[in-house]
Amino acid sequence: MVIIPTLDAPNGAADAEKLLKEVFCQRRKVTCFIFGDTAEAREVASRADVRAEDHPARQVVWVPDADVLQSADAVLAPLQRHAFPQERAVFFNLESKLSSTLAGADARSFAKLEVAFARALAGDLAGETI
Repeated sequence: MVIIPTLDAPNGAADAEKLLKEVFCQRRKVTCFIFGDTAEAREVASRADVRAEDHPARQVVWVPDADVLQSADAVLAPLQRHAFPQERAVFFNLESKLSSTLAGADARSFAKLEVAFARALAGDLAGETI
């Protein structure tokens, strides 16, 4: 799991933006972003990481402080649009396009996380049906 620095960290905003761009713009893995620093967000991030573990084309990125996106440039605009509400899983496909989102009990479900990762790998976009 990649954990993005918070604004409180030394050089937090710059380091967060650089790391977010690296993981968001790569084209080798689908990415599940988790936003928020609550117990629920940590649980969702942990469960998503279990589903991504040892899979070469999946990654989980936990963004405890979504405010790091406030000053981000246009490259990260898709993340800005989906960072709130927090405590949900947001999946992007290999082309960095939104594939799906999960919230509440769905975001904590191993089965739903697996389906969301599979849809992202298949290139599905949000709103499309399989």
